[in-house]
Amino acid sequence: MKKVLAWVKSNFLIVLFSTIIVVTLPAAYIGSSMFGKSVRTKRETEASELLKKVENAKLGYQLPSLMPGGEELKESRVPNKVVSEFYEAQRKSVSAASKKVIDATQQFNQGKGPMAAAVGRTEHKPLVEGLFPKPADSSSASLLTNRFVDLLVDRRDKRSVYARMLREVLNAGDPVDLRTLAARLESTNTSERQKASGGDAQAKLSDDIVRTIENKLITLRRDAYLAKAQEISVYAGMDIFPMASANPGGAPEATIPREIPSTPPSVSQTFRWQMDYWLIRDLLTAVRVANTTTGGTPARLNESVVKRIEKVSIREPFGYAMREVDPATGTEGAAQPAMTLDQLAGLVPTDKHISVTGRKSSPQNPLYDVRTARLEVIVSATRVKQLIDAISRTNLMTVIGINLSAVDVMADLERGYYYGDENVVRAEITVETIWLRSWTEPLFPSGIRQNLGLPLPEGEKPDEAPAALDGMGGGDPAGSPNFNPGPAPEERSVKGGNRGG
Repeated sequence: MKKVLAWVKSNFLIVLFSTIIVVTLPAAYIGSSMFGKSVRTKRETEASELLKKVENAKLGYQLPSLMPGGEELKESRVPNKVVSEFYEAQRKSVSAASKKVIDATQQFNQGKGPMAAAVGRTEHKPLVEGLFPKPADSSSASLLTNRFVDLLVDRRDKRSVYARMLREVLNAGDPVDLRTLAARLESTNTSERQKASGGDAQAKLSDDIVRTIENKLITLRRDAYLAKAQEISVYAGMDIFPMASANPGGAPEATIPREIPSTPPSVSQTFRWQMDYWLIRDLLTAVRVANTTTGGTPARLNESVVKRIEKVSIREPFGYAMREVDPATGTEGAAQPAMTLDQLAGLVPTDKHISVTGRKSSPQNPLYDVRTARLEVIVSATRVKQLIDAISRTNLMTVIGINLSAVDVMADLERGYYYGDENVVRAEITVETIWLRSWTEPLFPSGIRQNLGLPLPEGEKPDEAPAALDGMGGGDPAGSPNFNPGPAPEERSVKGGNRGG
């Protein structure tokens, strides 16, 4: 033992360092293990956080619906070049398709493009060039507005655009002239009796001879009716149009002037007449479409769907002050400024209290104006649907009400109207028409813009006061008290029909 202690003392450094080595190795092992574990834990945490960031770095891919109210395609996923390129291509395709539909719809509404040509419509152009939205030279405004009215006023020496419309669009005509026919029948009757009696006015004719003469007169009358029916497609004259009353005022319905006014009308007033002309032309075009044969030629009257047009009326003049109406009370609110397209979020608001479609003109609707008209016609009882289909094919028009009633065919025959061998009914059809502002608004005169709540060009004043609407019979958004739009299609009444023979 002494020898060991003596060696330790003499080799103290060796013993010390050996002891340090022996103690350090397990301590280092334990320490390194603890340090390695903390490093691994830290690195695992960092890696996990980075992985979460990568996984959470997703893009939202979205394709809008093509139809209003449709479901959009949405998904969220990690960015992917192929997927991004696919969605970008699809969005461009949807955008191009939407623009194509919008452009085609505007062209159709305006009377341009293949769809309008398919039904024989012509482009809706102003009757007088350089008048809308305002004449370039203010001093020529009165001259142009008077020229415009002159086109509307019908005279014997100068037929109006409406008279020409009846002939060119409808192939329409008046019934048999009863006075001329009566004179012809009387002449034939006298001639036949003189021939049968040998010129003896006192001679009594036999029953067989009298019956023969009567049958000849019946044949002559029938042939006169048939000849007229071969010449035209539908009975219609200038009396079907909403002519202005000789006494101003009354029901707020759109009307056509009877004569050139002593005071030149405003540009805004002539624009209302222009809108009426376009609307009426579309309605009559729809009648022509219904009366066109499968071969594309105008049908003869006895083959026509629509035999006679009795009346065309429009609910109110275009461009009345835009006011909201409380559906419960029917009272109007204050006039409001119109909403812009940028302010429109989502679909245009509708109101089912107004019609089955709910579409309406309002300050919240910057896309289109709604005008309601009514057709009163004598139509084939079994082919009413063909007329309804023709209306929807002709322009952005929808039948929102129809009322059917019986026709006294014999009474009409006595007045010269022959309807052929079909059963016929009288149809009062309410039609909703849509006018896209994408092409109409650039034509709006200042007075129209003011009444619709649209801003006026800088420095420009309205060409008429809002109250001017009252002077020409308009301004009631609820419509005329004399204009009954009729029941909705599901509430229509059928009161009977008669044979037209």
